Amino acid sequence: MQFKINDVSDIAILIRATRKAAHMRIDDLAATAGLSKQFVGDVETAKPTVQLARVLQLMNELGVHMYIDVPKDAEAQIAKQREHVHMRSSQRMATTQKRRLKRSKPIIKVEP
Repeated sequence: MQFKINDVSDIAILIRATRKAAHMRIDDLAATAGLSKQFVGDVETAKPTVQLARVLQLMNELGVHMYIDVPKDAEAQIAKQREHVHMRSSQRMATTQKRRLKRSKPIIKVEP
């Protein structure tokens, strides 16, 4: 089934209805998703400042997947941005690994 999202309240309705259909309590969903009961409550009451990454985590736990219709003209630009993000992510990971290696190497002093 497709459900059109126009605003935050539509996401709240979707998540609450899916949770109730699964016969889950808020605290059970929060625990299985690794989120707080307060956060799940905030999402279900359409609090506009919740973090999107956590909302997606919650949706994933419920088996709800989000797809977005994008204009055909944007496809090439999306591919370009994906490559850019992937490259930056790889660079960050490499930098982080180098820093960890520097910190973990023992310092050996040789005195003459």
